[in-house]
Amino acid sequence: MRWTRASRRRNCSVAEAPAPFYYYEDAQFRDQMNTTARLAGVPIIFGGVARTPEGRPLNSAFFLTTDGHLAGRYDKRFLVPFGEFVPPLFEWVNKVSQEAGDFVPGTRVVTFIAGGHAIGPFICYEAPSRTWCARWPARALKSS
Repeated sequence: MRWTRASRRRNCSVAEAPAPFYYYEDAQFRDQMNTTARLAGVPIIFGGVARTPEGRPLNSAFFLTTDGHLAGRYDKRFLVPFGEFVPPLFEWVNKVSQEAGDFVPGTRVVTFIAGGHAIGPFICYEAPSRTWCARWPARALKSS
C-alpha cells in the first residue's frame, strides 16, 4: 500500500497485482481489507476479481469507505488480448492462469466519491488511452 503524504493519509490505493484477489469469495481477505480501511480511517481502492451473474470473471477495482464498507466497484472495460481474453481464432492458445483468457469486459463507467472528490478509476492499459481518460469526466457525469 502507498500512503499519500500530501493528503495526510486521507487516501490509499493499492496497485494492480499479478495475483488474483477475491473480495466477494474470500471472507478472510474481505475482512482484512475492510478492517484496514476502518483502522487507517482512509478510503481504499484495490484490484481483484469479481464475477458476472453468470460467473464469468471481471478484472475489477473495489472501493472501500473509511468505515470499511464496499461503496463501489469498477469493472475494466477494455481488455488486453491474450492476457484477459483470447481473440477469436486463437482459442487453441494455452492459459497461464485459471482466469486468463476468460475475462469479460465491464459495461459501465463508475465514479467513486472520496473526501468530496470524484475518482474515475481505470485499470492497466486503459491508462495510456488519452481519449478514454480525457473523456472520463463527461462519461462519468452521463452515467451518474
